[in-house]
Amino acid sequence: MTRLLRSTALAAALLALPAYAQETPAATAAPPDEAAAPTEEAVGLPDVPGGEAAAEEAGIPDVTEDAGAESDAPGPAADEETPPGADTPALPSDEGEEEPEVVDAAPDIYRDFGDYYLRHGMLEEAADSYRKALAQAPDVLSLHFKLGEVLRRLGQHKEAVEVLRSAVALDPSRVEVQNNLGVALVAAGMLDDAEKLYTDLLKEHPSYAQGHVNLGVAYLKGGKGAEAVAQYNEAIAIDPDNALTYYNVGNAYLDQGRPAEALSWYDRALERDADRAVFHNNRGVALRALGRLEEASESYGRAIGLDAGDPDFHFNLGLVEAEMGHLDASVIAYRHVIELNDRYPEVHNNQGANYFRLGVFPQAETHFQHAAQQDPENPTAPNNLCVVYLAQRRDDEAITACEQALALDPGDRDARYNRMQALVRKGRFELAVQEGHDLLARVPPAAAPERAQVMATLSAAHFGLQQYAGAMDAARQAVAADPTLARAHYNLGRVYQQEGRDQDALESFRQATRLDARDAEAFQRLGEVYDRMGDKEAAEAAYRRAGHLHTE
Repeated sequence: MTRLLRSTALAAALLALPAYAQETPAATAAPPDEAAAPTEEAVGLPDVPGGEAAAEEAGIPDVTEDAGAESDAPGPAADEETPPGADTPALPSDEGEEEPEVVDAAPDIYRDFGDYYLRHGMLEEAADSYRKALAQAPDVLSLHFKLGEVLRRLGQHKEAVEVLRSAVALDPSRVEVQNNLGVALVAAGMLDDAEKLYTDLLKEHPSYAQGHVNLGVAYLKGGKGAEAVAQYNEAIAIDPDNALTYYNVGNAYLDQGRPAEALSWYDRALERDADRAVFHNNRGVALRALGRLEEASESYGRAIGLDAGDPDFHFNLGLVEAEMGHLDASVIAYRHVIELNDRYPEVHNNQGANYFRLGVFPQAETHFQHAAQQDPENPTAPNNLCVVYLAQRRDDEAITACEQALALDPGDRDARYNRMQALVRKGRFELAVQEGHDLLARVPPAAAPERAQVMATLSAAHFGLQQYAGAMDAARQAVAADPTLARAHYNLGRVYQQEGRDQDALESFRQATRLDARDAEAFQRLGEVYDRMGDKEAAEAAYRRAGHLHTE
């Protein structure tokens, strides 16, 4: 592990452990008349708080994986949107496919463009093409379905509601049209409207099992657990052998953060249909949420065995393999994702994190650059580039990358901390001190380990300015906030050593080496103190240990 600032200042650690992307719900539902593949939905996830976990003490930080998506986790709507069919054209094969060429902007040309873009994960372009087709053919029901689905996947739920309401107006008798409008209403948080829609629908079609399931989903999201269970039981009573009903109930439970219940429902679904890849995939999501990572990996593998062409399954496998520390397996899984869809959300960021952990910095940099290009409004990729540049001692580039991240999110504590590290390493100590105080004002008092990291780096900046009282105070505060932080003890020892307090320095360096037995610099300083105190044998032992670690 690289150490910082060996000659002029104290070393300190960087924050930003990777928070591997979590599952993004996928909305799947029973098709009304014909079989159809489930449709995945990509929705936003909660941000990972800065500095929630510290990286290894006094080393280059791990990169942060974006709060992205373990993409095919089940979603709240538990609904599989299926175009009505009669208006849906046959789509050409992807093999050797070229982007359609516009000769005349007829509706079917725009529709074909939309289909092409959708297959290649280009959702914004697909939505634009379907909008243009609808502008010329507003009465084509399948176009409303397709645009509504793309908008859901883009997270534009309110616009999806309006599009599907237009579809209902075109043909109010179509049960599946109303069902999918209900899905969009749930996704948009319009739960009262969704409950009314499904209640009215079920008055006319009381045997519509999927309507009961989706009404249950709306109830569950609204905190009406008893009512939700009653609807699920209605659906099962109507169709006890429909595996998809059990699967959708599992989706609803998983979306509510109840993976144990979800797992039991997925198992029931698989008892009735063991050949549905998405069942195995979502079972893996539940297992992962329960911390049963090996079993989750096995479930994802079964899903891939049934459908190797779905990038979501490979992404999920890559995610869980990385969490288990199987980085080579994770790299392979993410390669499959990229082969299937190079623009898949978060895959380049996560692959970059793998290569960073493997120490292959050029590859990490390449993938983070791809991630930044694909999502230029997301600060995660430039912050991760900052970390890669720090690892290669490209400090000016590191500062620039961190500043790009902060331009996108001024409150990003990881980016501020990483910039602070680069400033210390460049000898810009006064700016580092300013950054440290500003950062401390942003870190909540309860986040003691993160505050300790900042205080340790602040002590390094004060030391570089020869402000030894400030350096000692910051180091002591770091030790008090996190007694297990080896760098804090090391930094305190350096101040004691500078002031000639050999016994105090000795104790601090000993504690630093106890907490981090691979800190070569701490052993080197320990040897220097023993040397000054006249213990030549102990000094030689410490020097030998430092030399051994330096050559590893």
